[in-house]
Amino acid sequence: MPQWLLWFLLVLFTVHFVAFAILLVRRRKAKYVVLCGIFLFLVASFAIRILIPEREFGGLRLYWYPRIAAWTLTFTLIVSFLKRRMRKVSPD
Repeated sequence: MPQWLLWFLLVLFTVHFVAFAILLVRRRKAKYVVLCGIFLFLVASFAIRILIPEREFGGLRLYWYPRIAAWTLTFTLIVSFLKRRMRKVSPD
């Protein structure tokens, strides 16, 4: 991946993290905690990839660990959203 794209994504994810952090403080909803976590892990992943791209731990590049955590939080948010949506739709 080109270096300029790494920097662009780092800035983009940082802006998203700040925006969702502001929403979290103002609205105090759990979904914003998860969204802040997702973007915080993405910021960490790209910062590590830019600053120390060759560093490894356990045979895996270090920047993969926060990325996997971001995927896990994203999956959790999607499942939570679908569960809420199904409860609203289900005829009880």
